[in-house]
Amino acid sequence: MPSLPSVNHKFTSKIVNGKPAIIQRFFPVTSHELHVGATKVLEVPRIMPDGRKDTAILEIEIEPNTLEGYTYHFQGAGEYLENNKFQDVHVVLACSDVKPHQQQQSCTAPIHNQSPTTVQTNSKPYTNYKFTSKMVNGKPATVQRFLPATSHELHIGATKVLKIPRIMPDGRKDIAILEIEIEPDTLEGYTHHFQGAGEHLENDKFQDVHVVITRSDVAPSND
Repeated sequence: MPSLPSVNHKFTSKIVNGKPAIIQRFFPVTSHELHVGATKVLEVPRIMPDGRKDTAILEIEIEPNTLEGYTYHFQGAGEYLENNKFQDVHVVLACSDVKPHQQQQSCTAPIHNQSPTTVQTNSKPYTNYKFTSKMVNGKPATVQRFLPATSHELHIGATKVLKIPRIMPDGRKDIAILEIEIEPDTLEGYTHHFQGAGEHLENDKFQDVHVVITRSDVAPSND
């Protein structure tokens, strides 16, 4: 049962204030490929400066035991793709299947230093595993994550755990744990703010993290 639609074939520069910004692509891979490693090819349709339509090829080497959400960075991609409208390209690995009978989130490596808090996941699994800093003009910006909670959890309160795949400054892959306290009668859309998250996550690529609570089920109609 695929968790994501197939890859988005449109590859266009995002213009911010008249300037090109980073392009982010989500690249589906199977949990097996994340576990054993693979070489994947990302085809990038593009329009050349002279108006020709063309396809650029990016080869993605997936190392064994790579975390979902791991991001490949192609700096100066405009040069690489022969199109100066592109600055940098970030290719984010996204799991495209769900392993049955898996207690942990699928497609993640073993968790280090995990807090003992258990996570109630009677509703949907976490919908968004991607956690990457969005770089604008070389500076990190706020990262926004959506954390599903059931209407029951929103009503009575709960402690939820958000697992964040990350790459440490020394190159190690790790998972950070953010504990989210949902107070009783919390509104859907309520946002938890983690200022200076780079320090908290031991990765100075992250600035602030906003975790937005979203309802993951439809409450039965009640008077």
